[in-house]
Amino acid sequence: MNLLKYFLTFYLLLPLIQANQYEVIAHAMCDVIELTHKNENWVLDLIIFGRQTKELTDIANELFKYLHKTKPMINLFISVSITKIFLNNSAIILMRAKDLPRFNYLTHINLKQHANLNFYVYLHDYKGRFDGIKTFTTQDGHVGHYEYFFVRIGKKFLRVYEMIWFYDEICSSPEMLEINQANLVTKKWEKDFSLLKRKFTNFYGCPLIFGHIKNTLHYHYTRKYGDRIFHFGIIPMLVDALSTIANYSYGFVTFEAYENLNETKVQAKLDIYDVFICQSVMHDENKAIDASIIDTIDIIFIITPGELYTIYEKLFFPFDELTWILLSLTFIVSFCVILILKFFKKIFRNLFYGNETTTPTLNIVSIFFGISLTIIPTRNIPRFKMILFVGFCLIFRTCYQSKLFEFMTSEMRRPEIQTIDELFEKNYTVYSDDMQRRTLESIENWLSKKIKYLPHDEVESFPSIAKLIENFNKDSKKQAVITSSITHLQYEKYYDASFKILKEPLLTSGVVLSMGINNFYSHEFYKLLSKLMPSGIPYHFTKMHKEIYFKLVNEKEEKEPKVLSLDDLDFGFFIWFPFIGISIIVFILELIIFKLTNKKKSLRKMKFTKVHPMVIDENQANENLNVKFKTLERVLFSCDENPQEYTFEISVLKGKNVD
Repeated sequence: MNLLKYFLTFYLLLPLIQANQYEVIAHAMCDVIELTHKNENWVLDLIIFGRQTKELTDIANELFKYLHKTKPMINLFISVSITKIFLNNSAIILMRAKDLPRFNYLTHINLKQHANLNFYVYLHDYKGRFDGIKTFTTQDGHVGHYEYFFVRIGKKFLRVYEMIWFYDEICSSPEMLEINQANLVTKKWEKDFSLLKRKFTNFYGCPLIFGHIKNTLHYHYTRKYGDRIFHFGIIPMLVDALSTIANYSYGFVTFEAYENLNETKVQAKLDIYDVFICQSVMHDENKAIDASIIDTIDIIFIITPGELYTIYEKLFFPFDELTWILLSLTFIVSFCVILILKFFKKIFRNLFYGNETTTPTLNIVSIFFGISLTIIPTRNIPRFKMILFVGFCLIFRTCYQSKLFEFMTSEMRRPEIQTIDELFEKNYTVYSDDMQRRTLESIENWLSKKIKYLPHDEVESFPSIAKLIENFNKDSKKQAVITSSITHLQYEKYYDASFKILKEPLLTSGVVLSMGINNFYSHEFYKLLSKLMPSGIPYHFTKMHKEIYFKLVNEKEEKEPKVLSLDDLDFGFFIWFPFIGISIIVFILELIIFKLTNKKKSLRKMKFTKVHPMVIDENQANENLNVKFKTLERVLFSCDENPQEYTFEISVLKGKNVD
């Protein structure tokens, strides 16, 4: 049974008491008609069946007045004496309640154009329980699904209910749902009129047949366990998840052969199946009609990785280029300052690295490699600089050693291939699944001629592709595989295999659900999918695909150690360069203070005469002069104008003259 093909809508209104409220009835019916015919250009027939009463004529006039401006309408009067009624277009049918059984018996639906017909039925003077309609005859048989909308009248409110019957015995019994209510005083609906808002909850387990071409296993593949066949992929998961919301059962009919679908072929498929699912290639202009893309997948290259890096190359991996440059400049500037200070006075050297330090260059090297120092400066400023440099080197040395260990223990390979053009320039052997032949051949001639296609196994998923990936480590030849099915590989098994995924996609393909141009449910189906997109089912599938892809690509790359950049090591430079500037400022201030205090200092004026050698007895010196030293001393005396240097020599000898 094709459920959606023979979908009919009936709109039933119970009568209002006062004749002046026929305008309200017409307004209510117009709201429903405008909603269901939104963005559609269907012809509406306005039919009065049976006796043409004044009440029915007034309602017909009101409807014609409101609708003829936007919809082409045909006024018809059908007598009960006619033998058959053929309905070719959607129609508004006005009749008395007692004429309903006769109308059911005479009416036949013409569905040659595969259009969904909508019938809005108003029953005048209907007072009993809704029980008149059981089946509806068509040219092709009976209608499996039909629906009624009717109104119950209260004192102030007009309530709209819906009830759905299904002919198929598989479907469960229906329930009546209130969908809206209108105020008879204000003549306005209480809420936005959403006629079909709960329609997807009213399938009651009826079956829908999904047909599609199984042209890529990422979307749908099967595995047989015993006598049962299980469906896997995005399409079965999507259909199964929607079946929970829409309350329907489903089945699949698939084709192995690829077809270049156009509007005619898709429409032919929709004559057989309720929903037809196909793959859409984004670069192809020949797209399926009236379709909704559920998920998009990049067709990518799996390539053999490059050669392993040597141990000596890994010595430079922990830091990036900018960090190495700044680190080198730090040591170069330090050595240059030490060399320049050799030509300055001791006071400058004392303020930078201290007079006690005889090997400042060796100290810098020792501090960087963590070797102990033998001579350290005693002044505060040089010692403070040395402590800062020790902290600076400690940070960089620790980061370098830890990262170097990670790089040495990891297997890193050279990124030889970056683009698709580079792949073919280096004469890689490119393989693909035979199911992708038609898709890939439609891209470019130069690409399709260089691809080798492998046979596909229906039971096991991707055996040939997986085998190639397993042989990447064993085979030294340059190989690549084109596939969109990487997410369904058993990544636990192939995770440690040596392969890379080229991030530049070859093209993008998508899952498309086609329901036909004139399908009554198509717009509501797409509305449901659009509501689910932000956080619902299609988003869940896309997220699942990206998570598995992340495990195969990004997570594998993240296992490689991260190169430290300047942003990671800015603290080391922060504690070194600013404090060096502070030390220079302190040095300048100390130099200024020293000059100022030296000028203000007053020295005593002393005059000296030439000292002649004299002989002093040792005992006399000890007793009278208390001379206890026996060394030569050089004393600096400062005069007023011409400072001179005099030597005062005292020799304590025994009985000898001094010249």
